Amino acid sequence: MGQIALEILVPHQGPLQIETLSAGEVLGWSCLIDPYRWHFDARALEDVSALVLEGKRLQQQCDDHPTVGYRILKQLTPFLEMRLQKTRLRILELNSHWGR
Repeated sequence: MGQIALEILVPHQGPLQIETLSAGEVLGWSCLIDPYRWHFDARALEDVSALVLEGKRLQQQCDDHPTVGYRILKQLTPFLEMRLQKTRLRILELNSHWGR
């Protein structure tokens, strides 16, 4: 439940909102990829309930059980693609605004 603003910090300008996430959406997966660091900031816009997983432990479980790892990858891939497309569209939107 709740909404989260996914943002990046633009030097000398402050936070830039990339998208707004709602219930059921995946906030981040950087914790699954070495060096296990976030690349975006998240700000709760209202009360939020979230499930947090320890990335290194989940990655180890996926390595130990490739069938499970593959199933998790299949579940995450649509979210990865959607985030990339939304970020790309946001960059195009900002470019058209700044280019004026």
